[in-house]
Amino acid sequence: MPIETYTTAHGEALALNLTPEEAVWLAEFRRDAADPTITIGALTDRAYSDQNPMLGASPIPGRGWVTAEVHARPAYRALIDVLYVKTVQVTGSDGSERFTVSVADAASELGISEPAVRLAMRESRLPSMVKGRRKFTTPEAVAGYQVSNRGPRSSARTRRAEATPLTVRRGSRGGQLLQVSHDGAEAGKDPVTVSGWSRVFVRTTMKATNSHRFWELQPGPTQQSLRLGDFEVTGRFEVVRKINNGREALAAWKGRPRS
Repeated sequence: MPIETYTTAHGEALALNLTPEEAVWLAEFRRDAADPTITIGALTDRAYSDQNPMLGASPIPGRGWVTAEVHARPAYRALIDVLYVKTVQVTGSDGSERFTVSVADAASELGISEPAVRLAMRESRLPSMVKGRRKFTTPEAVAGYQVSNRGPRSSARTRRAEATPLTVRRGSRGGQLLQVSHDGAEAGKDPVTVSGWSRVFVRTTMKATNSHRFWELQPGPTQQSLRLGDFEVTGRFEVVRKINNGREALAAWKGRPRS
């Protein structure tokens, strides 16, 4: 069949070389991306589901896997670009806030040299953005690169690769406060979408009773929510630590790891 060409938001032409099944799936995916009723989170879930024929088989039920072959394909870069365009359309942001991982940090997490990271950026194997005079990439891109190019990963890197985006509404209103801290990347405003994360810390406060609670979250298989009034953290996660004692909850929040 003819090789379909996809042009990215930055003007790069990609020759996709899709199978008939992949071509049908990608066309449907792009139609979904153009549908304003479909959220970024729902679109991302579909992109990495086991229904995407471009992805490899995964040990995680319901998920596809970004293998070395998948990561190297122009079709995968087109998939990422569709998600990028959707994010820009919904949030009005160019996604620069997602680029939080420096060359040095990426090299440390990947276990490779800084020149190797810069080469991966030049060859578009890692997306990059220049801020000031420094280059940055995204947590989810680092996780994908690890999946496709490295051997055994740390537990944090494994969790990043398995995580689906969270929807976060945080703030203070009517004597209720919800704060969130994480090691991922954010997109959007009210709600915020958090992607590429391995740990999330949540603190809630009821000012009327001066009560505080603390949660530590990791990626999990079950869709659930933590809610306080108008504020919430929603997505697939599991609670690995919960503290109801007010003094201990505040101490845990103040002592949480800073990303």
